[in-house]
Amino acid sequence: MKKAFITILTMAMLTSVGFAKPSLVVNSKAKKFLTERNHFDAKNFNKKGMKAPARASSLVVAIDESSDKTQKNLKNRLSENYRVRVSAHEKNVLWFNEGNVTVDLSDLESDRNLSANKILSAVLPSEYADQFKLVTIDKRYLASMDKKVEIDGYAFKFKRVFNGRVVRNDKNFLTVLTDKYGHVQNANIAMQDLKTTSEILTTNDDAAENQATLDSVLVADYDRIEVFNEDGEQKQLKAEKVEVGSVAEAYCEVEDGSAKKLYPCLSYVSKVSVGDGKFISRIIDAPHSRHSWNRNRQGKKPVKFHRYNR
Repeated sequence: MKKAFITILTMAMLTSVGFAKPSLVVNSKAKKFLTERNHFDAKNFNKKGMKAPARASSLVVAIDESSDKTQKNLKNRLSENYRVRVSAHEKNVLWFNEGNVTVDLSDLESDRNLSANKILSAVLPSEYADQFKLVTIDKRYLASMDKKVEIDGYAFKFKRVFNGRVVRNDKNFLTVLTDKYGHVQNANIAMQDLKTTSEILTTNDDAAENQATLDSVLVADYDRIEVFNEDGEQKQLKAEKVEVGSVAEAYCEVEDGSAKKLYPCLSYVSKVSVGDGKFISRIIDAPHSRHSWNRNRQGKKPVKFHRYNR
């Protein structure tokens, strides 16, 4: 098997002279989404007894880090079928295994979403299964003594969905490891206490403004990429081009004073070219417009964006 060029990736901030902003290419599917999108959280306004505004809008979500109610409820439900433990390093992460669960993965190559939904239905209680969306399926390899490499299993990686948006931080996820036959070996999951607020942000900016905002993110953060190969060698590569293949409605974590919140944003599923025909997959998050997150703050400090580069 050809040796993997990149195994661990981190994005570097703009700190040196000599690397220019990568070019941006948005394909027709992504452009169609941006042109036709009209996200409107009417049901959430109705739940709070509020009149929905005329412009497409979304309600901000508060993150309650002082509460572990969601985690406790989740742990109790999982404990009915699995041995569950809290991670020694991350207090909001639950590990569970020793369940006798096997999922038919015969459709994996033809319909990855179908296989992912089978995993969710088999592993999680129904009230939690519909709160997660597939992000990636990674193949796990095993090398034998004769250097023959074969697929040993899969890592199904999911992100939490809240109010119809994918939560883009590292505290709301599910990862399920299986062997190549679909037997679930272990899994870890994290869910924060989230609460919809009455704070409103408009999200009806047009496609041109969406793309201009993404371009401004590239100017700030994507001039170069630090990569580590399998030998642990670190390199800095120029990000030459960003190709956007699809877009999703998401929530991005921000810091508003001492409070952490989830602001509506857009996630761009992209390929970042780094030269010599090589590229990496990357989901790039950006606000709907260059001013949407800091409109009408009445003298308050701008919110701090906690960028999530995975």
